[in-house]
Amino acid sequence: MPQFQPDRALEIVAPKYGTAYRIGGRLLLTCRHLFDNSNDCKVRFRSTSNYSDKQDIDAQVIWKAPDNIDIALVELPETIETCDPVSFGLLPDASSTQKVKFDCLGFPLFLRYVEDEIKYATGLHIEGTVDVANRVPHHRLLLNIKDSKEIQPTDEQLERLAEDQSPWQGTSGSAIVCYGLVIGVQSKQPIRDRPASLEAESLARVYDNPEWCEILENHDIDPEPKPVISASLKSSSYRNQAPPKPSYFVERPEVSIELNKLLLS
Repeated sequence: MPQFQPDRALEIVAPKYGTAYRIGGRLLLTCRHLFDNSNDCKVRFRSTSNYSDKQDIDAQVIWKAPDNIDIALVELPETIETCDPVSFGLLPDASSTQKVKFDCLGFPLFLRYVEDEIKYATGLHIEGTVDVANRVPHHRLLLNIKDSKEIQPTDEQLERLAEDQSPWQGTSGSAIVCYGLVIGVQSKQPIRDRPASLEAESLARVYDNPEWCEILENHDIDPEPKPVISASLKSSSYRNQAPPKPSYFVERPEVSIELNKLLLS
């Protein structure tokens, strides 16, 4: 099963600050609202051995989704090495009552600070659930952030923010990954009455867009999404791929013991 890969997350530093995710080749997935009317942008790369060692690279927005869908693709210059492609996912139908786990990594405002006139940004691994049946306006997905002190901002961090600032500013463009499959991008900051929730633009809105498919194929990325099959959130053994035993199952140890011996020998 594919896994979430936090090292694919990068910072968009201009024209607005946000997050992007490497999806294969030299392509980045992010939000279109970070670029206004510009197609020029800067992407920040950090050294794997020294996080403070950073370099801002000129990049180009090569596609913006139509109809105000908050999705964009950015192409890195040829001087940057390509990376392996990700796989895309499709959530169950909205009539489902399922909740699926998600992962993303962004650079939220409440973890940014200045020290000795140097600006620092911390990448935060955010976890939570998507309620498949719960749709917010404009077909966005509602992301319920895990209630954990390792993820949620502290009262002290919130006090440093202005009244009109969201602690999650900077996470826009973060790829939403469910069970290793990329399903969307975080696009909208929370409202004050719902501080522990984010909203994401679903990639299902562009899967049938011919320009999206052509660009991905040109970068050797398979545009065909795979179904997201969630495991039970209540199960501690969600990594087990075997289906549960049916209610009519009858144990036959006289057969299974000998079978196990043969399989393990």
